[in-house]
Amino acid sequence: MAASRGRLLLMDASEQRLIERLTRRRSEDNFVERKPQSVKAGELRRTLVAFSNSLQDLETAVLFIGVDDRTGEILGVDNADALEKRVAEAGEGCFPVIRPRMTVLQVEAKRVLAVEIGFSPDKPHFAGPAYVRSGSRSVKASDSLYRDLLTSHCTIAGELLKWKDKFVTVRLVNKKLGNTNPEWDPSINGTRECKVVRCDPFSVTLYELGSMGEYIEPLSHLDLDWDQVRNRRLIIVRGTPP
Repeated sequence: MAASRGRLLLMDASEQRLIERLTRRRSEDNFVERKPQSVKAGELRRTLVAFSNSLQDLETAVLFIGVDDRTGEILGVDNADALEKRVAEAGEGCFPVIRPRMTVLQVEAKRVLAVEIGFSPDKPHFAGPAYVRSGSRSVKASDSLYRDLLTSHCTIAGELLKWKDKFVTVRLVNKKLGNTNPEWDPSINGTRECKVVRCDPFSVTLYELGSMGEYIEPLSHLDLDWDQVRNRRLIIVRGTPP
C-alpha cells in the first residue's frame, strides 16, 4: 500500500509540474509549444524533431496539444487515446525514431495532452527517412546505414572546420574545382592551393589562391589525406565517372 501511494504521489507531482509549466506562462518559448487537437502529422514531426535537436542534457521540452497556440486558451481534446496514437506515429515517422512521453492532464475541466521530449543521444533527427539506392529502387536506409552516412559526412566536415580560414592543398583527380557539370574530366589533374572558407555537413567552400571566386564542393566528392611536404591537410577531389 505504501509503495502504491508513493507511485501515486510521484505521478501527481509529475502532472502538477506539467500543469504549472503550461499555466505559468501563457506564451510559447524555446521549449514549450502549444497546438490545437487538429494539428497535422507534418507539424508534429517538425516539432518533435526541432525539440530533439535543440535540447541539451537534462533539459526537457513540452508540446501541449489542446491549447490555442496564440492565446493560450485551453481548448481540450476529444479523444486522448487516438491523439496519443497519432503523436506516436509521428514520432515513428522521424529519423531516427523519436519516442516522447505522453501524459493526459485535466486543466480547467478539459483534457490536454502533454508530449514531453527529452535530450536525445541519437540527434540529429530529421522529419523523414534517408533513402539509398538498392538495385533499381530507392529504399529507406536502415538505422545503421543512416548512421554510417551521417558519420562519414560529419567526420569530414568536422576535420575541415579545423582548417577554416587556413590554406590547404587540394589535389584534383579527373575533375574541375567546384560543383560543376560535367563532374568528370580526365584532362584535369593536379594540385591547387586553397583556403577553407566555410563547411557544413554537406559541402565545403574553397577559395583558390590567385583566383577571383569561391568554389563549392560536395563532401561526397572528397577524401582527406595529409600533405607531408607542406605539413597541412590534403583534400582529394575526385570526379564522378559517367
